Amino acid sequence: FDDDRSLSFTIQRGYRSGGSAINAANSTAYEFDQEFTWNYELAFRSQWFDRALTLNSNLFYVDWSDQQQGVQLDPINPFDFEIQNAASSTVYGFEIESYYEANEDLDLYGSVGYAKTEFEDFIVFRGDEAIDFSGNEFPRAPEWTLNAGATWRPGQNWIANVNANYADSSYLRGDDFQLSEN
Repeated sequence: FDDDRSLSFTIQRGYRSGGSAINAANSTAYEFDQEFTWNYELAFRSQWFDRALTLNSNLFYVDWSDQQQGVQLDPINPFDFEIQNAASSTVYGFEIESYYEANEDLDLYGSVGYAKTEFEDFIVFRGDEAIDFSGNEFPRAPEWTLNAGATWRPGQNWIANVNANYADSSYLRGDDFQLSEN
């Protein structure tokens, strides 16, 4: 729009190669497929009040094919682990961040993020048994994250910073039964 405000839309194709590994529990080799993403992002960047205030935001959507996921084959043996592919999954959400230079000595900042994750088609093979974990959320992917902080520079060679971070609860694994909240 001008030197202090811009809007962009990005489409990207992502790729991670497949591979092979050894299951340490039973000393067998296995293979897993490559994964692909289509990433869509709408971003707004802005500076206000003679660039003392920065406000940025993003909306995003990721369409994932063959996402590589760690799978625990035997819940008792932690070494019985493999990488398997989730056929399809998605993540969408937003991020908003701000930074304010209140004066020469004090900066304030904060952000909020939301991400909704879902395995849309995730069949895990444990031996001859196929278990459907479709509908599960990604592991270690909290829906909400927040942070806020301040940096104060009271004099030469002195800096004080205080900050706080919050992350919603999340599941440890995607290949486990996640109870829905009703």
